[in-house]
Amino acid sequence: MALTYTDYFILTLFSTEQPKKGSTVFHILQGKKTASILYRAADYSLDCFFGFFPTIVRHAFFQRLDQLVSVGYVTFNSDIDEYRQTVEGKEAAERYFSHHYYPTKVRWMTHGRAVQEFQKKVYFLTQIFSEIRHNNSRYIPLEKNGAIQQWAKQWLKQQRSDVQESAVKFGQEWKLLLSQLESENAIVIAQSMSGHQIVGLTKKQLAERMSVEALEISMREADTFSKLVELTAKQQTEVPLFYSILKEIMEQNDNSLSKSAKETIQLIQKGYSLEQVTNLRNLKKSTVSEHLIEWVILFPKVDIKPFIPKEIYQIAEDLMNENPAYTFKDMQEKIPAMEFLWFRLIQIERRRKNG
Repeated sequence: MALTYTDYFILTLFSTEQPKKGSTVFHILQGKKTASILYRAADYSLDCFFGFFPTIVRHAFFQRLDQLVSVGYVTFNSDIDEYRQTVEGKEAAERYFSHHYYPTKVRWMTHGRAVQEFQKKVYFLTQIFSEIRHNNSRYIPLEKNGAIQQWAKQWLKQQRSDVQESAVKFGQEWKLLLSQLESENAIVIAQSMSGHQIVGLTKKQLAERMSVEALEISMREADTFSKLVELTAKQQTEVPLFYSILKEIMEQNDNSLSKSAKETIQLIQKGYSLEQVTNLRNLKKSTVSEHLIEWVILFPKVDIKPFIPKEIYQIAEDLMNENPAYTFKDMQEKIPAMEFLWFRLIQIERRRKNG
């Protein structure tokens, strides 16, 4: 059986240098929000795809992995559930993606929610402005989400210009942004738009037109909107309407912190110690520690040092500079007072520094 785009994409998630647990990679793609999975997403350099496939089916994922093993592109150590890409597999993936699209801009762990919301709102406003330009108020809204429909009404009211003028400006901003994209990416975005008497093509329809799989179109679209977010942020004065949408989203974006973690972090930010938070929220110490780890991973600018005793931090730093491969068990032998939370936070900081 010939391998598909999905198979080759899964192949790229593995490495010839670093063995990876199949179950962990699965949970990363699914977006399982635990401290250990979030950390491994960064450790495996897969944070860009964290939560990209929330409905992924476990059986189907491992079936594809088994196929990659059977053709010699991946090896599997069943004793420890670890997979490693082979040299042949690496070369096969490079050959395949030399003529297929591979995303390079997506950062789903930190920006996935913002990109998806930006995409929905921009597509919906595109339809609205198109109908406005044709003086048509009787149409079926592209966006079925009531909250986004309400948002669009409020956003339009906030615009200082006449709606017809805003519609023209919005179209001009679209043209400017599309002109800065690769031609095929611009075509995919343009053909996905709906407007007056125009229904945007589905991913399946686009895939058939371009003779590729639907997943490749999804990847291209997600990557392109990630690029559009980047361009919009850099060109605030050139695309003010687009920027106003993005700015609002980014201000509200919580990087997908879980509700419980958010409550813990709010207390920490008010100056409560971890022990006080544990008592106030009636949680286990390990749960509060997981919330803290989730926070520092999703918000890379958070300083970890206030949460580690200064003397412990310095000794641990010196030891890990000598041997970066130290495990928690190794560290406890050197520093009996070492706690797992401190060890993990130091690991996260080192990863930030070393990339």
